[in-house]
Amino acid sequence: MTNHVVICPNPYRDIGFEYTIKIHNALAQNGITSTAFPLFVPFSAPEVVKLSTVMPLARALAPADLLIAIGGDGTVLNLARRSMEYQIPIIGVNFGDKGFLAELDGTEMDSLISAAKGNFRESHRMMLDVKLMRDGKVVYEDTALNDVVLKSVHNCIAVTTRILGQVASRFAGDGLIIATPTGSTGYSLSAGGPIVEPEARNMIVTPLAAHLLSAKAYVVSPNRELEITADRVRGRPTVITVDGNDVVDFFAGDELVVRRSTHETIIADLQLRPFYERMLDILSR
Repeated sequence: MTNHVVICPNPYRDIGFEYTIKIHNALAQNGITSTAFPLFVPFSAPEVVKLSTVMPLARALAPADLLIAIGGDGTVLNLARRSMEYQIPIIGVNFGDKGFLAELDGTEMDSLISAAKGNFRESHRMMLDVKLMRDGKVVYEDTALNDVVLKSVHNCIAVTTRILGQVASRFAGDGLIIATPTGSTGYSLSAGGPIVEPEARNMIVTPLAAHLLSAKAYVVSPNRELEITADRVRGRPTVITVDGNDVVDFFAGDELVVRRSTHETIIADLQLRPFYERMLDILSR
């Protein structure tokens, strides 16, 4: 059994923290202590202050044995990046749309209690380290669980990817997606990339709206480092996004470097349904 659970709600999904409080009470009835760590809002926000009168608020994630993300896949992604230093298993309760990462829905309280008692398998997910180089200096760093995207806002740009110093791809288009296996069912899939089992160790490189018939998605060994540059950027606003969150300007002469991270995300897998069964169900909706 876990000793302590931290409930991490998205207040834009769990309105009024109704479900957070419901989980807290259910865990308490089963002898499991829990605190809340709301995402996307400061602890001083009025709704969070109100929550603190009902249940304890966590100021750090380190003591936890399990994190419960209440929202959707975006909520799990945000929590994964916040908690990656601690390597705490995460289980997602889906109040969003697809739910690839958030395995449970709001009606599956028994399964959630079972997970809090330690009845899950640890599913280790590869992450990506991202660096933006400008004039030989690192101007931005981040880590992704899903993907990093280089994208022109309005116009076509020319994108070149190098591996081991050799050109692996070069094309004109809207940009490029570098995804993990976990992220292969996200933006990469919608752009024509392959579906990869989430516990695999690969990087999936998927062109965005390439103006070249031979520009196809390809899979790269996790031991490689990708160096990505772009031409024809001047006068064409171009940005980098990491897991759909941060938006960073990318200028002519910049270089995006992507490699496998030393960090991993641990998903608490209840093994309720096999991956391919869940995938087909979600993608058929």
